[in-house]
Amino acid sequence: VTAATRFPHCLVQYYGLSEALAPLASLSAGEHDSAAGDILNGRNTFQAQHILESTGRPIAGVELRFRSVDDSGDTTQGNFGEISVRSPVVTAGYWNRPELTSAAIDAHGWFATGDLGKLDADGYLHLLNRKNDVIISGGFNVYPGEVSRSRSQNRSVDKRADRKQTPPSSSAADAARDARIDSLAKSVEALTSL
Repeated sequence: VTAATRFPHCLVQYYGLSEALAPLASLSAGEHDSAAGDILNGRNTFQAQHILESTGRPIAGVELRFRSVDDSGDTTQGNFGEISVRSPVVTAGYWNRPELTSAAIDAHGWFATGDLGKLDADGYLHLLNRKNDVIISGGFNVYPGEVSRSRSQNRSVDKRADRKQTPPSSSAADAARDARIDSLAKSVEALTSL
């Protein structure tokens, strides 16, 4: 919301892949501005936040399909699954890599992105995580991105618990790496406080 108010008519969000020549979904500047305005004015705040949390709507000519994580079939609208895309802008395959091509693209031209997401009732695409980032615990699929998102919405949870904890470094190279990471973290914190 802050960025949309500081830079009106400028923010555009895209969802795409290196295997696609163009974006697959987009949230326009007008949608950013409208949703931010609604939040600032206390109108439709839930819907506006929902729009801003999306990557936008699929671009014309892009078809999306969502497969269940266990590959048992397509999910129903509004349920998370692996995003598959079919469009003239998506690659026909990997150069000289037929095994990768056949693993990623099915016989009907659907390219499996490896991203998990859902399409809501208004046609907005929401990303959850990468399929390979799932943790299976006690028979449940746990997605680190969803855990972080849920924790960020609960003010009583200590945000430091999200940070990776590493043991103290023993070598000079590890110490130098840790110093660079600390410096980068301070830079990111400074930028996000603007």
